[in-house]
Amino acid sequence: MDRIVHDPRRLDGEFTKLFYDIRKCKDDRKCPQLISRRFYFEPNPDTIKKWEKEGIYCKDIDRSVMFVCEGPGKKPTVTENNSATLQCWNNTPQDIVFKEARSKYKFSNCYITNTVKCGYKKGKKHSKDEIVSCMEFLVKEIELVNPLVVVGVGKNAYDVLRWKVLPKLPNTPVLFQITHYSSRGNEANRWPIEFPELKRLIKRLRPKGNW
Repeated sequence: MDRIVHDPRRLDGEFTKLFYDIRKCKDDRKCPQLISRRFYFEPNPDTIKKWEKEGIYCKDIDRSVMFVCEGPGKKPTVTENNSATLQCWNNTPQDIVFKEARSKYKFSNCYITNTVKCGYKKGKKHSKDEIVSCMEFLVKEIELVNPLVVVGVGKNAYDVLRWKVLPKLPNTPVLFQITHYSSRGNEANRWPIEFPELKRLIKRLRPKGNW
């Protein structure tokens, strides 16, 4: 049986409901302590043209891997008309380093999202209620993308995936963890080990699926 492929770049199909459910949750401010942001996941219909100019997500997304970070950064980038930018993970030095690493190891076209969809104050972790509030969105994203491997970027994201999200999935992808990009430049950084290990894992798993 062929896999059903859902395209997050288009505002139709199964991603339509997810897109607007997240937007409604943000508008309702169910987590009042969080800074509401207007982006959701990458790629998405609002940002795809900008990504395509960089040669990313032009043909399709790479469904072998799905990266799950903790949450959006604190401050949105302000555009010429004073509206918050819709693009994720490309407006701080740390974000850029993570983007460059994904490019270096050939993971640029992979879907990327957060455990929590709204920004938070620097230095504060998401509360249990905030994580639970977004859990249904993340479960749905994983179901729609249907990756071989889901990668927790940092221990916090990894723990949310392992203990709260993956148990709710009917078809569980392989779980993998990489060091959070805030650790770049630290002696403990393990990306040169972790990304090649992830590539080897994908190579072993790929023949089992139709990715």
